[in-house]
Amino acid sequence: MEKNDFPIFLSVFDYGWLKRALREAEAYLKESKKASPPLKLIYARMSILSSRMLITMLFPPMGKYENSNVSEESSNPVEYRLRSLYDKALEKVEKIQFSEEEAVEISDFLYNLSSTILEQILSKN
Repeated sequence: MEKNDFPIFLSVFDYGWLKRALREAEAYLKESKKASPPLKLIYARMSILSSRMLITMLFPPMGKYENSNVSEESSNPVEYRLRSLYDKALEKVEKIQFSEEEAVEISDFLYNLSSTILEQILSKN
């Protein structure tokens, strides 16, 4: 990929990490679909974690980089809610509040959401 193919805020290094997180999420998702029931939850969780990592790289929490007491929920509502969606899914998978099949469906949805967001950002260049 040419240097000009990256959005202005992404370095080649950033792009590599984003693609790696997306590939990991996809690999774990594929494994979760064919794994036996005890492993389905583990692979689904790993897929959600990888998708969450990608979203965190794209939209880092404000509190991590600023010392201000600004409420992220009110100043960056979309990014905040997006990260919260992944956090809630992880919480429910970790507490085994989903069946194995539901966990796989949720990880599939979140992988597709992450993939679409990354594709849209890269296409806006």
